[in-house]
Amino acid sequence: VVVVFLFVLFVANSRECLCSANVHGHNKKVATAASLQSRSLNKDNESMQSAFSSTSTTSTSSSSSSSSWDTFYDIDGGDDNDSVTCAIVVSSGRAGTTELMSELSVIPGSFQIQEPFFKAMTYKSVHPPPYEDIFSCKQYQISPTHLLSVYSCKFTPTFLKYKGMCLYKGPLFGKTIAFEQCRKSRMRIIKTIRFGTISPPISFPKECTEKKIIHNLRHPIKLGKSIFTAGWGVNKPLIKSQRGVLHELESVTIYRCSQVRTETERLLKFLSTSDADDVEVMTVIHKESREDHSNSHLLLEFLFSTQLKRNGDRWREEVFAPLQEKMMEHVLETASTNFTNLRLPHFAKALHAVPSDAIQEVEKKALQHRDCQFILDVMRGVHDQTSSKT
Repeated sequence: VVVVFLFVLFVANSRECLCSANVHGHNKKVATAASLQSRSLNKDNESMQSAFSSTSTTSTSSSSSSSSWDTFYDIDGGDDNDSVTCAIVVSSGRAGTTELMSELSVIPGSFQIQEPFFKAMTYKSVHPPPYEDIFSCKQYQISPTHLLSVYSCKFTPTFLKYKGMCLYKGPLFGKTIAFEQCRKSRMRIIKTIRFGTISPPISFPKECTEKKIIHNLRHPIKLGKSIFTAGWGVNKPLIKSQRGVLHELESVTIYRCSQVRTETERLLKFLSTSDADDVEVMTVIHKESREDHSNSHLLLEFLFSTQLKRNGDRWREEVFAPLQEKMMEHVLETASTNFTNLRLPHFAKALHAVPSDAIQEVEKKALQHRDCQFILDVMRGVHDQTSSKT
């Protein structure tokens, strides 16, 4: 009996020691994991702080070097005028807006907000933020992730230098770096390709002393081909045959024309209201050739129309001429890497395999549709106005 009792006591002590050892090991692992996590968070915060401080340093140095631009932005010519130009780019997908925003990003003191309604279109639980909160930079404090989609993080030029912080630390990045860049900017440009669907009513905050709308159009045939090669809304099983390719190309072109017409008519409806009394609008046609970017000059003249009335000739020569060259160079440099060159090989090869004569017949048929005719009429009107300089 004594031997059995001692054996049981020995086993019990062994289990207790083993259990305490396991608990000690587990606690050590938990402590190590917590330490690593703490170090990671501290490292993220340090990197964000350094990026934020570099932003402040960069903006300070750029502001000191571009004091002439600060004077130029002031619409009354004074030094203490906090005038802000607010512009909305209304367009359709695959119409060259990424290239357009790349041009505008070269303008000193400007800040681009790329497709702020992207997440509202993707997730039904997300409501589109109002234009007023976006222009006033409040949205970066309220809910920055609504504005920081994959597209906006990758194709906003001023965000690229922060090496993925926009993508992987969205809330912190939006409330610090993006908010600070937006708040200090003198020109804020919102680009939306969903004006006819998910976009809220246009509204400008009081701080917007200049209110602009850029209506960007592209020829229906070029737009349809770009949509097809990108695979947007194309029924993939149908393009295995030549007949299916032609059917899908025609349907995609007509559908996109109907979307552009809806966007244009909604814009015209807004312009007929009293809210648009102090809003300036310009329609531009996308240039298919990257060597012909005469739109750069038109965009600068439009965005700074009020300032040019005060001191136009001198600024055209001293500021606009070198800036226009820089805009063209920037577009040519980024053309090979930006989203405008997106093509899915499967769709591009299917279209290339169809005889050009058959494609031209389908394109002529698509252009006869009333929605495509509407777009062509608008483009003719813009061309006539531009050529006659009225």
